[in-house]
Amino acid sequence: VSQLQSTIDDLKRNVFQLEADIAAVEKFENQTNPTKSAYPIAARNMKARRDNLVRTILVLQGKLNEAEMTQFTEFGSRLRAPNSRTPI
Repeated sequence: VSQLQSTIDDLKRNVFQLEADIAAVEKFENQTNPTKSAYPIAARNMKARRDNLVRTILVLQGKLNEAEMTQFTEFGSRLRAPNSRTPI
């Protein structure tokens, strides 16, 4: 679970960095409309990369939620299970 969370956090940092880089390229080229032919190729590529990272984050977040639910369910099962030890 902690490894999944760490990976998600790293990917989020990459997304934030890409967004800053996209904004810088758009500002430098004075083009913010991706439908224009003059829109920078670098910004298009970074947006595609950012979108892929966001989709990956969503998939990993789903897996993390499943793993946490499994841990929670297993923990709850252990709490409800009768104690096999008899008092002395």
